[in-house]
Amino acid sequence: VCGLDAGSYYEVDYTRDGVAQTTIAQDADGAGCILIDNLDAATYDNIVVTDTTSGCLGIDPSGPYVVTDPGGPVLSNITPSNPTSCGGMDGTITICGLEATESYDVDYTRNAIGQPTLSVIADGAGCIIIANLDAATYDDIEVTETVSGCSSDDDGVPYTLTDPAGPNVVIMA
Repeated sequence: VCGLDAGSYYEVDYTRDGVAQTTIAQDADGAGCILIDNLDAATYDNIVVTDTTSGCLGIDPSGPYVVTDPGGPVLSNITPSNPTSCGGMDGTITICGLEATESYDVDYTRNAIGQPTLSVIADGAGCIIIANLDAATYDDIEVTETVSGCSSDDDGVPYTLTDPAGPNVVIMA
């Protein structure tokens, strides 16, 4: 909220989805503004600013204001890598296109059975790796940014990891 007298004390009232919120009381900053922060996704309206010294009201005629979530991570560039030996547990699924060094929780299924949530930090390139995988079908991958709580959409693609071909047996008679 701007257009106020710098350093003057004000009270700001507003509604969130039609419900009155707790009054914000503070001094306007050097630019004559008061910041209403920590807002979640909702519709904000009926903003009334009261100058506590004079009692004069200022009513915002421009609302409502719609605040939306930024959306979850976008799963892109997903690369499966098969185990290197029969029965091996060294297969991986690499997911890139995320925010570098951010913390994420990864949920997925293995052969349609939910697996424990994996907590990881994206590397400097914005990639995470689901490691120690065996031959199976992995699906329903969902990545949640732990700070914001925003989740990706499942890309809808099953990733099937397979063991390498077994030995070629030739029987000589």
